[in-house]
Amino acid sequence: MSTRRVRFDAQKEGSIHVFGLGMRLVTQITLESNYLLQQMERVFHLADGPQISDYLASVECVEVSLRHLYAEGKPREQAYQEIASAILEAALTGAKCGYLTQGNPVFLNTVVFNLRDLAAHHGIPFFVYPGVSSIDTLLTDLFLPIEATGLQLFEATHFVRMRPQIDKRVPLVLFQPAIVEAFDVRYTTGAYTPGVGILQDVLAEMYGFSQEWILLRSAMSTDDSAMVSTGTVSELLEKARHLELGTLIIPGDWTWDPTQLVFSRIAL
Repeated sequence: MSTRRVRFDAQKEGSIHVFGLGMRLVTQITLESNYLLQQMERVFHLADGPQISDYLASVECVEVSLRHLYAEGKPREQAYQEIASAILEAALTGAKCGYLTQGNPVFLNTVVFNLRDLAAHHGIPFFVYPGVSSIDTLLTDLFLPIEATGLQLFEATHFVRMRPQIDKRVPLVLFQPAIVEAFDVRYTTGAYTPGVGILQDVLAEMYGFSQEWILLRSAMSTDDSAMVSTGTVSELLEKARHLELGTLIIPGDWTWDPTQLVFSRIAL
């Protein structure tokens, strides 16, 4: 397999390289990213648990955890900016800096967009390397034939703010339904129920309270399994606690058969 080689000049110019971890963390790092990470002088991440640390030690990378900057209750926009600024500061010293982030780096990732803008402002070379996203795992877990059905995708807060014109025949996918209009970091406090209520009202207006939904939580590690559950729009607020790690799907005209799924199913 060929790899894209990155050159660094002899003037010790700093650079920022963002690597997608995929949805199952280190097991979905690409060969390209694995190769390039070994050229980094510092590798930043936000991960909790030992998997990332163990992996970085195995490839002899200098690890820098920024987990403390993404603290429970902190305004999320503030946390995102502080994380990006910490990485930029290191790059401005001339270091080749890597940033490991879950999924695909440009999907639902404000830190990466902030990094891109800061790097451009300061003239720092900036590179991004893809990873498996939650869109990929959703298609795989549900065997959703988008070539036939089409697909509408939104982050849930943007969806309720936009109230876009949608095609009810086409599956609708809403990411991060648990934190609609939530502006703080939420690890332990669960779904933000006022936001779930807003989402419920918008979906009821568009589809009616009897509209069925599917909630999918893809596997997050090799020891984990994906889970899917169902309900109606009228039950969304009542079952808000189940939304925390899931993606919400309104199936439209697509008929899905839960008996064909090969992972765990939970009943709500």
